[in-house]
Amino acid sequence: MSARSSGTFMTLSVVAQHRGTTYSWSEEPGIEHWTVELLLSGKMPGSQEDRSVIIAAAEIWRIDNNLCLDQVFELDCISNDLAAVGDAIDSSKATMSALSLVEGMNSSYAIADLVLVDKHWRGRRIGPALVFFAADLLKVDAVFLQPVALTTFLTPDGRVDTDYSAPRPGAAAQNKVRKAWRRAGFRKLADGVVWTIATADRGAAARAVLERLEEEAGTASGRAWWLRRVRHVARQQR
Repeated sequence: MSARSSGTFMTLSVVAQHRGTTYSWSEEPGIEHWTVELLLSGKMPGSQEDRSVIIAAAEIWRIDNNLCLDQVFELDCISNDLAAVGDAIDSSKATMSALSLVEGMNSSYAIADLVLVDKHWRGRRIGPALVFFAADLLKVDAVFLQPVALTTFLTPDGRVDTDYSAPRPGAAAQNKVRKAWRRAGFRKLADGVVWTIATADRGAAARAVLERLEEEAGTASGRAWWLRRVRHVARQQR
């Protein structure tokens, strides 16, 4: 993907990296950890050097129902948040069984454990688009997550991150986040966990959102934001 701004090309790209199979007491296979990042790249004024900054990022766990046969235990070994999702799925076996989304079935699903979008770009459905893009890439049948607004900060390398020990934003922010995921098609499962079926249509819709974002990123405003981020990183590296 690429967009032109005042004669300068800006490029939007999605980078997915497999972080390896998770640790397990029993070394049971079937859980993969992925990081998916949305990058905006361009050339500095008067230079041919490419610089990239991250607009959004997501931590995705892919669970293969045909390989991972003790999912509640396995997810509990990784984190409390993943354990909560595993418990919600386990307590909804009737629904999951009807869709062949239970252990031993030839299916897979994704858990979006963390989705972060830079403040400048929020409100454009980028979070759901990145998650659905990843779901399409990883060929999963459903996506689960806990919609929560988190306190974020800008790291020295220009990415948005969160501190889980920091106080979370108030009720208005939490409601806004829940509504955003509901608009994207997610519905309540249990105990604060929401889910949706991953379809080819949603993958196509995600690409359409990213294409519109690329057009906006190619405007003077988008390039100005990119330059600020690049210069922020340069100052931190001095």
